[in-house]
Amino acid sequence: MNNMCQLWHYPNRFVAIYLIARFVIWTVVIWLTQPTLPLDVLEHLAWGKEWRLVYSSHPGLPAWINEAVHITFSGNHLALSAISPFFSCVAIWAVWQLARDTLKNNNTAAIAALSLEGVFYFNISAIEFNHNVAQLTAITLFFLTVWRAFSLGKYWWPVAGMIAAFAMWAKYSSLLVLVSIFLWSLWDRQARGFYRSWGPYAAMAVFTILILPNIWALTATDFQPVEFAFNRAKKSTAWWQSAVFPLHFMLAQVMASILAVALCRLATGRWLPRWSTATPTFSNRFIIVAAFSPLLLAMLISAVGGLRFKSTWGAAMCSLWPLLILMWHGDGKLNIRFWRRGFIIISALTVIIHTAIFIGGPYLTGKAKRVHYPAAQIASHIDREWAQQFPEQPLSYVIGKKHTASMVSYYSQWRPSAVIDGDLKKSFWVKADDIHQSGAVIVWVVDNGKGRQNQPFVFSQSTPLLQRQPNFKVDWLSGANLPALEMGWAILPPR
Repeated sequence: MNNMCQLWHYPNRFVAIYLIARFVIWTVVIWLTQPTLPLDVLEHLAWGKEWRLVYSSHPGLPAWINEAVHITFSGNHLALSAISPFFSCVAIWAVWQLARDTLKNNNTAAIAALSLEGVFYFNISAIEFNHNVAQLTAITLFFLTVWRAFSLGKYWWPVAGMIAAFAMWAKYSSLLVLVSIFLWSLWDRQARGFYRSWGPYAAMAVFTILILPNIWALTATDFQPVEFAFNRAKKSTAWWQSAVFPLHFMLAQVMASILAVALCRLATGRWLPRWSTATPTFSNRFIIVAAFSPLLLAMLISAVGGLRFKSTWGAAMCSLWPLLILMWHGDGKLNIRFWRRGFIIISALTVIIHTAIFIGGPYLTGKAKRVHYPAAQIASHIDREWAQQFPEQPLSYVIGKKHTASMVSYYSQWRPSAVIDGDLKKSFWVKADDIHQSGAVIVWVVDNGKGRQNQPFVFSQSTPLLQRQPNFKVDWLSGANLPALEMGWAILPPR
């Protein structure tokens, strides 16, 4: 087939088949390379069993999804491994649909969507389902639905409002995207005209109804998730950092997307869009604003507040960059052969790199990763010892660091509530009197080959009651020759 003609005879069919294959491959790869569920999934499962509207650091939606899959598939590891690949594939699908709507060329739209394989947040960073992955999917769906609301109207307006609320339930930083699109709709003359119809108000009404329970829960928890986010952002200590921090954040997003830009360069022959002197169309203006304004707004907040945001907080801000580049290429011819080669190489490399990290990593470094923790064996040992001492009392609470407590909470036969760091503010649904009444175990890592942590987390006035148990060792879930993991634990006996 001629390099300068169509990418394939049936691009829509190809993209659909590719997304299905991508979902299956990544699900199997994650399942095979992660014998124990990763940290974020374990934390969400520890949260999800409590079914709270918000938690100490995030809104509840991702935790509910993890818990719902656990219940539906009886805790099947393969099913839990499939969540993140499914969501990232849906995000690519949403961009593909938006590209088809705005580019009016199925081949170019396919390249714009599939080039997202070169964005870090869509591949290696999306191996465990967390708030970033949920937000990434929600934001791409929001871009699609709000564009269709502008272009098609009708029922798309309330759908856009529902997806906007879904984005906020996924992660609160989605507000940057929603505010950006809202402000643009007030500024752009053509978009402003839609406020003469009922559509935008229907979207706002649906959004408000769906987000009100979240706002109520935030006020009831003293806005802990908001406080958590600001505490994680590094504060500036010198005037020049207010300029450096936003630039650092922007550079991180550029580096996360550089392979996608490279794929677009292979297709178009240009590193940057070919800007036109003609007045941008409505769809052009929408894509430009959606692609850049959330990042610019985040940089402005970073500069004014003197805050250094974490790089991964920009996960939802790069999803339209390939589409923007292809949009400005217009009807120019594409070098399909070069793009196809780069796409195959990048798609294969991300899978290979992930596999090498989790399978070969312990052999090369002599250190295991969190997914190699023998979580089931640790929980089984604690369950067995607890049952021998308190045969009539199920284990109701486990106290420890985030990873340790979440791990035992999920893999224990009783699925006890996790009290992270022994801090009841982080696990606000747990009462100190209930812990003392039902008893608890306190679990910590004595030696994991990376360092030592010798002190357990305890409650005030509970130390004299603690019954220190003998340390125990378990082998890592890796074929590498690694020293055994040593765990320490203690019992706070029930009254």
